[in-house]
Amino acid sequence: MEADDIVIMENSLRYLSRNLIFPKKKDVNNPGVIFHLKFIALNLSTVMFLTGNILHLTINIKRKTYINLDLDIALAISLFGSYYFNFSYIRQVKNTINIYKQLSDLRSYGIPKDFYATNKKLNNYSKYHYIYIVSAVLGLSVAPLLEYKKCQKENVVKNINEICGLIGSIWLPIDLDSIPYKQMYYIFQVYSSFVIYQTSSLISFSIMETAEHLILRLNHVKHGFLDALMEREDRVRREKFSRAVKYHVNIIRISKLLNTSVSTIMFGHVLLTGAILGCIEYRLLKSYSLGAICLFVGWLISMSMVCIGGQRLRDQSLSIGDAICKSNWFDVNKELQRDLVLVILRCQKPIFIDAGPFGYMTYAMILTVLKTSYSYLTLLSSTS
Repeated sequence: MEADDIVIMENSLRYLSRNLIFPKKKDVNNPGVIFHLKFIALNLSTVMFLTGNILHLTINIKRKTYINLDLDIALAISLFGSYYFNFSYIRQVKNTINIYKQLSDLRSYGIPKDFYATNKKLNNYSKYHYIYIVSAVLGLSVAPLLEYKKCQKENVVKNINEICGLIGSIWLPIDLDSIPYKQMYYIFQVYSSFVIYQTSSLISFSIMETAEHLILRLNHVKHGFLDALMEREDRVRREKFSRAVKYHVNIIRISKLLNTSVSTIMFGHVLLTGAILGCIEYRLLKSYSLGAICLFVGWLISMSMVCIGGQRLRDQSLSIGDAICKSNWFDVNKELQRDLVLVILRCQKPIFIDAGPFGYMTYAMILTVLKTSYSYLTLLSSTS
């Protein structure tokens, strides 16, 4: 059963709506063609940022000059990865709406303990995350202005002609190193950064927040099983047990729908984050760069948020079987004991946030990505 309205994640969904990647409240039941066209138009308006970066990278490789090659690769992968996030999310937005509606259903199985307190806490965290991501993009935007003189000195020392004062190295078939074209393009880069990076970071936070709501439901399921086993009357015990089983099956179904929606995003996240971090680490070993630090922290936090949520979801799903084993299960009749064995066996298969062929989003995945980034760092160091 689904709720008529979504009553969870109010702040996150409002921020996503502002970025045109989630429908407004009045359109949530039917996000039509206009909604998708607005999203496509917004993202297409930023494509020149990625185009200029890729052209700079291509020309430097072709000429074998390799100027700022590490930052070019990191920025290109970072922009491409964010587009990948955003378009993968919008492609599954109807499934995502379905998930939020099912998690907003407080009638079928009751209101989980601490639901309102947890929802309020997550809404506050969403505000803090929004402030953080705005600050991170501002840091990325201000960095080239703070490092303007440093860039000019590098041009003289290395006898090159890079355009200073822009977010990353770019090349376009027009003279950008003059007033007002450079200033106009810088403003365009700042606008594009907010559209692209802010949206992708909000998606990562919303996935973590969804995992937290699933954890809340799993805890509710666990207490449902324990309450059934404490019941003395066989008929009432069986009714409560059957209700808990149905609730558990429903949560498993929602978790599978979540993986249908986000596994493609997580696959890209794991695949690209290691490369981005490795390139930035290589740059930071050579020289300080505020913009590079902002990118590094942004991608690492984005990955860590989902992995922490995924680890907690895994642990909570396993805790149901552990709690049943520690209960007075031996006091119930043999028929119910046989059913308990089936429940415990199912609980041995934990619920994860799936990352496709890379496995699952857990603490171990953070270490895997960091190891991958070190491999890229070693590769870049050996070829420089």
